[in-house]
Amino acid sequence: MSVRLPVMAVLLVLAGCVSDPMPEGYSGPRANIEDSYSPRSGDGANFFFVAQVNGKDVYNALRRTIDVNNGNGFSLRPVVYARDLPAGPATLTIEGQSHYAAPIIALFSHNDDISGVVHVTLEAGHNYRVLGEMDGEHCAVWIEEAETGAPLGDRIEGKC
Repeated sequence: MSVRLPVMAVLLVLAGCVSDPMPEGYSGPRANIEDSYSPRSGDGANFFFVAQVNGKDVYNALRRTIDVNNGNGFSLRPVVYARDLPAGPATLTIEGQSHYAAPIIALFSHNDDISGVVHVTLEAGHNYRVLGEMDGEHCAVWIEEAETGAPLGDRIEGKC
């Protein structure tokens, strides 16, 4: 109990730092973007997600996974997360990041990370997903249309 209280306080503070990507009272056309993950091992995963919309932090699959797995020790159950956004032009920060069930595992593991900004035009009624790859040497993260696999915006690539 004494450890959980400070952890919960930090999570509440972090949760307060994220914005709802939908403007208050917005009732116009929408698009949906889903984050993704790929298993890294039994105790970790690579997450590919929208971190910011138009410069504001947004809730994502990595934050959702951390919330859901609080107190699970050395076990990690990754969670997918999706959000609606207003259709039209948007500036998105997308990221790929390794995450492990416990900080001690991360200390002794290879941690990959990549991020970048993409300028996109989201089409009303379309579903998109953030995908990526990280192999310890090369990392990439991108957005594609869910139904067709067509890329949306630039692919962010680099050395991990």
